[in-house]
Amino acid sequence: MNRSYCLITTYTLCLNSAYLSKQISSYFETNNLAKKIESPHLADLIIINICSFIDTTEKESLDVITRLISKYPEKKIIICGCVPKLNTIQPSPNVLVIKSDQLSEFDRIFNPSICISDIKVGEVVHKSSELNYVNRGDYFIDICKGCANNCSYCAIKLAKGHVVSTPILHILDEIKVAIQQGYKRFTLLADDCGSYGLDMGSTLAELLNKIDEITEADIQFNLHYLYPAGLINLVASMNPSFFKKIYYMNVPIQSLSKKCLSLMNRKYSVQKVLSLINKIKKFNPSIFIGTHFIYCFPGETLKNFLKTFKLVRLFDEIEYFYFSPRIGTKAASIINPFSKKTFMNRSLIIKKKMKTHKEITLDVYSNILIDIEEDFKKNHPQNKRVIDLVIVHSDDPDKEIIPIESVKLADLYRTTKNIMILDQRFEDNASDLIRSMKETNPQLKILTRATIFHKILFVFRSLYLKARSRYLPYHLLIPYFAEYENLLREKGLLKKIKIKNGIPPRIEDYIARNLSI
Repeated sequence: MNRSYCLITTYTLCLNSAYLSKQISSYFETNNLAKKIESPHLADLIIINICSFIDTTEKESLDVITRLISKYPEKKIIICGCVPKLNTIQPSPNVLVIKSDQLSEFDRIFNPSICISDIKVGEVVHKSSELNYVNRGDYFIDICKGCANNCSYCAIKLAKGHVVSTPILHILDEIKVAIQQGYKRFTLLADDCGSYGLDMGSTLAELLNKIDEITEADIQFNLHYLYPAGLINLVASMNPSFFKKIYYMNVPIQSLSKKCLSLMNRKYSVQKVLSLINKIKKFNPSIFIGTHFIYCFPGETLKNFLKTFKLVRLFDEIEYFYFSPRIGTKAASIINPFSKKTFMNRSLIIKKKMKTHKEITLDVYSNILIDIEEDFKKNHPQNKRVIDLVIVHSDDPDKEIIPIESVKLADLYRTTKNIMILDQRFEDNASDLIRSMKETNPQLKILTRATIFHKILFVFRSLYLKARSRYLPYHLLIPYFAEYENLLREKGLLKKIKIKNGIPPRIEDYIARNLSI
């Protein structure tokens, strides 16, 4: 095993992505094909497992691909996972795209002794495992891929197609073997568990009834995602006793508005679904049930939006995602009446609710682009770091610090610029350091705290002289620096945090509108 590969998962909170990454790792290890390493710079082969769940994860995935192809044009790169149907990945002799229904391409390329479809994944370690309610120590079984529904906003259906189910006997055999190995909890993984079996004349209820027959009461299950109409069908046909064995399930309601649900092409009665969930919780008080809501979808009223928060009495977790029209979906053609101001206000309402309700979360994203840049800088033999942008902080510890929540503008800049945070509370020779950086890079941009004079001067230059000062007040950046936040926490300096303008729905628009760096 002289060759090496680096596997990059662009969205590590997705269980489906985590499962595929573990499947690929086990495939290479079992077949002794190549050694896995963490550095794309040092690897012979780069595999990128991407996600197109929402537009931000898709955009970050495409940014990662673009960055790696430009940095390593000579390396073999395989792109797999939830590949968007209308992707913009340019074909190249060294770049291969493998869609979710084409995993057998791995076998064609590597000619293994054990095919990738025969790899048993078992336990999966991922960022969601850090949460205290789900997946920790679970044995994962991929019961089906794709979906039988046709939600108007969903790009996953475009990427993965119609449901393809694993035969019931295969699933039962894998559960039996895993129980013999000592596993007590199982995650039944799917893009929609409710679609299981519809491609082969079966149903999820039939599968779970069969599982119920071969498992004892101490064996527990997680139903990964369950389309609400699927829950209605499940309750009607499944052995009620099996609900005692379900420790977690996610039933994504998405909206309380009938108009929104109609535009989303989601066909179920919210009240009936909520009533069933209430009965299930009474039958099994220990079950953990989560849901998702899409906010700022066309047709949503403020009343509809605010009513979702009342469901904390019923759901153990409510995760919010903002509506992002996806190319190729029907919802992309719907006129969205929501202004960016409305979007920001509703985002701030969610953030405020999070402080008082632990059940409420707002979707977050990874820092994979930062990791790639840091690896390149660390391992590139000819790399000399030239700072393009430096942010200077005051030496007064009582002054308000830079806003650090939510908006990741700095991550975008890090893909094209070398950024340094220079905090005079930690640097004794800040002036000398800046002078040295200027000598190395005459085009160095310096961001300092904005005084009233700076703000007036900035507005004057922007509006009347149509020019941008080289010295920009850093309050206009609103960046997110995870490692800097940690440093401030360690030093006890993280005292005041602000979100001045909310969360812009499209960060690049915000940059174009506000910055010229």
